[in-house]
Amino acid sequence: MKSVKRYVATMARQQVVAAEDQLRKKLMRAALQMLRQRQQVQAVAGVTLPNLKSLLTKQARHWRREKF
Repeated sequence: MKSVKRYVATMARQQVVAAEDQLRKKLMRAALQMLRQRQQVQAVAGVTLPNLKSLLTKQARHWRREKF
């Protein structure tokens, strides 16, 4: 009986570790993708992120003023 419990515990532990590894991989992949996108945006616009934010807010104000 003890060996069965130990086996079940080991299998459960292995599954938890595998699930954590998968999550870690997914998170890393998402983080890398976000970084790549941010770098692409900066490269295209030639601006840093804070500047980009202020540019976007200025543009949004401009669009709000325009009447279509």
